[in-house]
Amino acid sequence: MKKVLAVLFALAFLVSMTSVIAGADESPVVEPEVKYSMDKVTYTKGTKTDTDGTADIPFDKFAGIVIVDGKELEADKDYTAREGSTIITFKGDYLETLAVGSYALEVKAVDGSAVTTLEVVEKQAGQPENPEEPGNGGTPTGDTSHTALWVAISLVSLGCIGLVAFGIKKKTATK
Repeated sequence: MKKVLAVLFALAFLVSMTSVIAGADESPVVEPEVKYSMDKVTYTKGTKTDTDGTADIPFDKFAGIVIVDGKELEADKDYTAREGSTIITFKGDYLETLAVGSYALEVKAVDGSAVTTLEVVEKQAGQPENPEEPGNGGTPTGDTSHTALWVAISLVSLGCIGLVAFGIKKKTATK
């Protein structure tokens, strides 16, 4: 029985080696393309400001290719890229060349891509030329809480808790 198993093992080994040597398995391994995400990028026509878009592509996998409506953009002229996932900063001069509307935006990685929309919108009446310049009110952050007030309330509460605890301890110690 041992001899039969040894012969079968040897035959299986020879068959597997023959197929490898003969190149029977020549089909290349194709890795599936990774679908990265990226939020929609919006630019207001007439502001001439650089606008950021962030793709969740690790920066070391960024292929250096950005495509808007099928046209590959020129790095450092139309956009710059920096780390932080992959942050694409579209130059205001490039964005001003686009008409108001929606454009297909693709950021390529070595193993996939991120696809989203680049939307160019009309400037609203009364909107400042450059909303991020000092004196324009800046960008509201939504933080309207009064931090100092809450810290003061917390300290007073802690003091009251401490006084009550001290009073209870002193009362139980005198009994």
